[in-house]
Amino acid sequence: MQGIYDYVKQLAPDASINYQNEDVDNKLSDLTDELSVDLIIDAVGKKEAELDFRWLYNGRLVTIVGVPSP
Repeated sequence: MQGIYDYVKQLAPDASINYQNEDVDNKLSDLTDELSVDLIIDAVGKKEAELDFRWLYNGRLVTIVGVPSP
């Protein structure tokens, strides 16, 4: 899992959330003043990706199923 997290960090997101040690909903609420987000990059899986849709409005969801090789 750390490899995927490190890969996403290389993409230089405005913010990143590690669901294993942060509350995703609380963090997104704090970061967005309870508004929607433009892009979510999910590297966890289907269950979490489905929950992410709640935060998107005219945004995009990208799901990574493995770390690409250079």
